[in-house]
Amino acid sequence: MKERPILFSGPMVRAILDGTKTQTRRVLTRLTGFPHVHDFEALATDYRWDWRFRGRGEAHIELFHKGLLERCPYGVIGDRLWVRETCWVNRLTRKFAWYVHQDVVQVDPERDEVKKRPAIHMLRADARILLEITDVRVQRLHEISEDDARAEGCWRGDEDEYIGVNVHDSATGKTEPATAIEMFQFLWASINGADSWNANPFVWCLSFRKVE
Repeated sequence: MKERPILFSGPMVRAILDGTKTQTRRVLTRLTGFPHVHDFEALATDYRWDWRFRGRGEAHIELFHKGLLERCPYGVIGDRLWVRETCWVNRLTRKFAWYVHQDVVQVDPERDEVKKRPAIHMLRADARILLEITDVRVQRLHEISEDDARAEGCWRGDEDEYIGVNVHDSATGKTEPATAIEMFQFLWASINGADSWNANPFVWCLSFRKVE
């Protein structure tokens, strides 16, 4: 079992803590042995790509996927991820003070002599959230299901209540709650850029549980 760091934004940290986020998706970038990620489907049926997985038909494709999952940079089933989040540190000692997203803490930077430390610089010793990977998949971004979108933290808990804005239906003139998929699309674009959803990249789909 290995431990690796992973970044999450404030809203997603809160969703993990309240149990509504149990999945995350990260863009699958170029990997050693997989030189053309954008041609993933072609590679899966190309028998020349790697001598270790020479085969025929479905057996070959199954081995291809197995080989890809083993190279996931976030780990395999059973590995753990410690969450990096923005925190406050003492300006003088540079020691950890509080997590930025702790709602119970009302911080005055001058009074408390603290400053924000970006999530990317969080130390393992300061992490409060440890996750265990329960599943790893590869899929196109647009293949996300409604249940998976809810597991991404886009669902608050009530059947028709979702995080974010409502969607206006011009045909009926009504404003209805967005689907979880629509809210995930909004979330994805806000993090990765306006055109990132339309690009429909291959993504790592990580399912996890919070380790108590």
